[in-house]
Amino acid sequence: MPDEVVGVFSYGRVVGRLAEALGTWCVTTASVEVANEVVRLLGGVPQPWNLGGRECLKVVSDTQSVRIVIAGARSITFQGAGCHGLLGMEAERARAMSGMGFGPDVVITFSLATRLSLGLFRFQARSWNFLASAVAVEASLPSTGVMVECELALKRTALKGERGVRTLYWAPCMRVIA
Repeated sequence: MPDEVVGVFSYGRVVGRLAEALGTWCVTTASVEVANEVVRLLGGVPQPWNLGGRECLKVVSDTQSVRIVIAGARSITFQGAGCHGLLGMEAERARAMSGMGFGPDVVITFSLATRLSLGLFRFQARSWNFLASAVAVEASLPSTGVMVECELALKRTALKGERGVRTLYWAPCMRVIA
């Protein structure tokens, strides 16, 4: 899997000192051509963005879902606890939540299904829910470079906290398109 990517997908931003989850995909790239094509395919407006001293463009798209193509199971990498299958994931999650273990770190490398020639993109998530969907997708993929079309989406999700307070947030998920 090549390390060179033309853009990075995310779904949040920092406003002041607070993280804000958006309901649409953001794409950060150093290429004007890539930014313009992302705008054409996903909507949005490219904006100047400084990424660690490097001048880039960030497109906050108009879409919650994007069709992607991944080239086999090697396009999904797992690090951290519980990242090699769902067996024992709840125990690993409990350890991580108590501060005694590590959380997941899932990275997928993919192309946009509507423009494969644009290059490779990357998305990284540290979400237990995304881990579950990525493991399910990985299990259905051949280990070789066979191209498989998937959907990468943001879903509105509710979480009920310990005190009964309901919090709404955006959660990434992925599935194979049959």
